[in-house]
Amino acid sequence: MGGRDIVFPFLKGKISALKGEEVIQKICQFIEEGGFHLIVTCDAYSFVLAWKDEEFASILRSAHIVTPDGMGVVLGAKLLGIPLKERVAGADLVNALFPIAERKGWKFFFLGGKNGVAEEARKKVKRLYPKLQIVGCHHGYFKEEEKVVKMIKDSGADILLVGMGIPLQEKFIWKNKEKLGVKVAIGVGGTLDVLSGRVKRAPLFLRKVGLEWLYRLICQPSKIEKVARIPYFYLLILRARLFS
Repeated sequence: MGGRDIVFPFLKGKISALKGEEVIQKICQFIEEGGFHLIVTCDAYSFVLAWKDEEFASILRSAHIVTPDGMGVVLGAKLLGIPLKERVAGADLVNALFPIAERKGWKFFFLGGKNGVAEEARKKVKRLYPKLQIVGCHHGYFKEEEKVVKMIKDSGADILLVGMGIPLQEKFIWKNKEKLGVKVAIGVGGTLDVLSGRVKRAPLFLRKVGLEWLYRLICQPSKIEKVARIPYFYLLILRARLFS
């Protein structure tokens, strides 16, 4: 769907072999042509979840673009002889979209995080891009799903950022894709926390050498359960190499 999609053998998903700038170009194209499009930012842990969760795996296969949001995925692909060009992180993706959206008049809706996070993210982003239209915000701990879906649709947003964690955010988006009224929905994990200033990203040099996960683990020890499952991803890669 997104162009140059590569199926990961034995991993029940796919990855779009696109550079970050190519993903941005695709998103611009999606907005211009209308209709609904799902972008998934997928790390190694996501593939472990997909192996055990067929509903999520099906969403991965149906998504219009699945970016390799993690050096673990890039390395895993390399071990399988799959030519991924680079890591395309959700945080980098949305930060690249903001100035384009400001110029073109595209509207955003921020959904996710704890109470207040989305609104704090909106304020911080607006300071950088005063003319950017962020037409709605809502936390990710809601019970009345239909009310939130209607709020998003009534806002007239073009781009929906959902930061509720994988796979909850993707399941929410896919379940309601016909009702949201947006042209592009992106699962962004903890990006709203970063935009709000509550969580800091790793320094650039750590991101470049693929150690952002270590920085996040040190800053957020609660991530240990997620990191602990990554070796299982490489077991799946090994299995793919042995039996493909």
